[in-house]
Amino acid sequence: MMPALTPTQWAHFLSNGTVTDESGEAGLPCRDCGMLVSPPDGPVEVLTATERERAFPVSGGAPYVRVETIQPFEVQVTQCARCRTRNAAAADLVDDYPSLARSLGDRWYATLAFEAMLLVPEVAGMDWRSVVKGGQKSVRTAMRHFRPLGGTARWSSAITPTIRHDAHKPTGARWRHVSNDVIESFRKAYGEMLADLTDGPRLVGPPEGTEFRTAMRGCLLCGVGAVSAMRNQVEYVWGPLRAADSGLLGGRRRPDDLYGYLCPRCSHAVASIGPGIGPTGMEKALFAFLEVQPPVLPAGHTPKFGQTTVQLENLRAWCTLPTGTGPNVTPWAHVPDLGTLARGLREASAIR
Repeated sequence: MMPALTPTQWAHFLSNGTVTDESGEAGLPCRDCGMLVSPPDGPVEVLTATERERAFPVSGGAPYVRVETIQPFEVQVTQCARCRTRNAAAADLVDDYPSLARSLGDRWYATLAFEAMLLVPEVAGMDWRSVVKGGQKSVRTAMRHFRPLGGTARWSSAITPTIRHDAHKPTGARWRHVSNDVIESFRKAYGEMLADLTDGPRLVGPPEGTEFRTAMRGCLLCGVGAVSAMRNQVEYVWGPLRAADSGLLGGRRRPDDLYGYLCPRCSHAVASIGPGIGPTGMEKALFAFLEVQPPVLPAGHTPKFGQTTVQLENLRAWCTLPTGTGPNVTPWAHVPDLGTLARGLREASAIR
């Protein structure tokens, strides 16, 4: 096991994978911030390095990096006082938020995840305590944004199991090994977390489609042009791009399909019927908007195609309207006498 090393010995180790006998003030690096702690006053961990990278310059481009196997080194690291305080708070969060901790894995892994979460605001120059004081919503939002990032900033991530060619020796300053690009990405993530915590819902229109298919500008069925969504729902609130057959949705038959998206209410109604968009799903979407149950056929009426409920005649989906028709401000606004239809359906359902 390697003892505490001097800065010169650390530099030689990181570049060559060996240790020299040069004298000087020795110490252990903080596992997280990379500061040389001398004398070490915190817990000592043992990490093992089994490989190292060697970089070869390439004219006009990034260096070529080759990984070499080295004699395994057991490297001692510690934690500085400030990192110990932060990591102790992370360990407490495992007990404070047991359901979130269980979703992350066993206790050891959950502790590492909470440590990584609190590491991001500190590297970004913010106060990690604000995340803890914000309560459950703050902690869960921070975990979603910070967990994938925090571990990459640890000083130890550059030496185990592979000593990277760009690894920095321990210094007298904290986080000296973290690049400006990484710090900027952490600040961006911190800003996105704050936006999720403070932003309210906003109106979101449907996506424009793909490079191969241009989507219609309203919900294919109800025609609404925007739905309310929180910031973290914007990217998926409209679901996947879908194809619709105009002839099945009250319009004239066309040689090609129509392409667009379904609003959340219509999507849920259609999904309860099947994967495709057909007349039954269209009716169910309208009933869901009107908050009525489809009336059952009166006694003596013969069901068509197995349908035992009243079917709406001449109902058209918004996507079947003439080209150039703008989206609806409210769902199903293109249906004539929608208020009268709603009252009639409610009365029929009440009679039943």
